[in-house]
Amino acid sequence: MTTGLKTVKPLVVSDTTLVSQPAVEDSAPAWVAGTPYAAGSFVRYQHIVYKNGAATSGMIQPPLDGMVWVAQYPTNTWSLFDPMTSKATAIDNTLSYTFKFGQTANGVFGDGLENVQRMQVTVTDPNYGEVYKQTMNVGRTIARSSWYLWHFGPREQTGVLGYFTDLPDFPQATIKVEFFGTTGMKVRNLIVGIVQEWGLGVELGASIDFEDYSIKTRDEYGNLKLVPRQVIRETSMSVPLKRREVDGFVKFIQDRSAKPTFFIGSSDIESLNTFGVATANIAVQYHDISKVSLKVQSAS
Repeated sequence: MTTGLKTVKPLVVSDTTLVSQPAVEDSAPAWVAGTPYAAGSFVRYQHIVYKNGAATSGMIQPPLDGMVWVAQYPTNTWSLFDPMTSKATAIDNTLSYTFKFGQTANGVFGDGLENVQRMQVTVTDPNYGEVYKQTMNVGRTIARSSWYLWHFGPREQTGVLGYFTDLPDFPQATIKVEFFGTTGMKVRNLIVGIVQEWGLGVELGASIDFEDYSIKTRDEYGNLKLVPRQVIRETSMSVPLKRREVDGFVKFIQDRSAKPTFFIGSSDIESLNTFGVATANIAVQYHDISKVSLKVQSAS
């Protein structure tokens, strides 16, 4: 399905590595020391939105005043950096971030794209100028295939991922990531990281399972009651691994325990590419080849 299983290990995004972001971080105002806040007030502090449970004089920072301020969720423009929240960053039409990590970063990944038409990455080095600029169109296709539908049928957005795994090695360069779309555009996850390739490719027989947390019950009269909740996707893949890669892959899986990582299992089946946490079993089958049975559960 691909030349090898690819992984993208996220780099840490902070105020130091984030050069620019959308001007309005969130509808909640920034917390200001010494400002009185009424009960029920919302403020943002260090990219987290807090809600005030009781009136306060505002002399204590929200993280240090847990009896009054309760953390709610990441701010709008920082939600896409938090893989543990299902809250997406929502901005109409265009969304742009610029990073400078001071080290090699050769991969960019966007997930949970809604009303996004294309994604663009530009790498600019202080000495060599623009060294990379690529655009990916987010997939739109027909739900069923036929000659008539192909030419005249409506197309729906089926692509929810955008990723780039070939950024050049310029450690001091800035990386600009842009999303272009329509009203109601959303991005659930954005990572910039380090790409690695493992093994000889994903074997046929990969599977996709779903764990649905929605409530589906019937009352004593047989009436169906539905409460929609998250559906978690789990991807299972087998990857032949070269002997010299085994120790490195074991270390990688151990290091990424409980740390979401982007796994690219296919270049054309988007559903086999998952941002989440993995478990693996490695069986030594031949002198030069071992087989990895990998399960990746989506982060959100």
